[in-house]
Amino acid sequence: MSKPHTAQHKPRLIKQRGKKLGAAPGTLVHIGDISSPVTDIHYIRYDQSAAHEQEIIDVSECAHDQLAHQTGWINIDGLHNPDIIRSIGERFSIHPLVQEDILNTDHRPKIEVHDDYLYIVIKVLSFNESTQNRQHGNAAGVISWHARSVCVVKQSASE
Repeated sequence: MSKPHTAQHKPRLIKQRGKKLGAAPGTLVHIGDISSPVTDIHYIRYDQSAAHEQEIIDVSECAHDQLAHQTGWINIDGLHNPDIIRSIGERFSIHPLVQEDILNTDHRPKIEVHDDYLYIVIKVLSFNESTQNRQHGNAAGVISWHARSVCVVKQSASE
């Protein structure tokens, strides 16, 4: 006779979305696993002759010293903080539904073309040298042609 299914032995086929259930469209709530409790933000501005990188606390710090001929690159490791995603949305005029998508790590890869930016979701693979294991996660990118900027948001710094 087979063993009865208990809570421990039931396969999890459907992911629960309790945090988002009943919320209005565009509500910024992280969905998925948190790979890293820390969020690191690096701002790189570059042109043909030079590049400058700095670690910043808030996305608003990166707009002040970018020159007209430079491109800005904002790299955010840690995808679970809605306030950071909201500030990116304000900086690049990103639609609230796209901001909501950035916080959902269960999306399939996709590309969306908007008037002022391109939104990309990809799966990222990496190899952890210390544990000898493969790791995977999501990365979302926003490329803004008017602000001459790129913003990449990843689940964790290991990716």
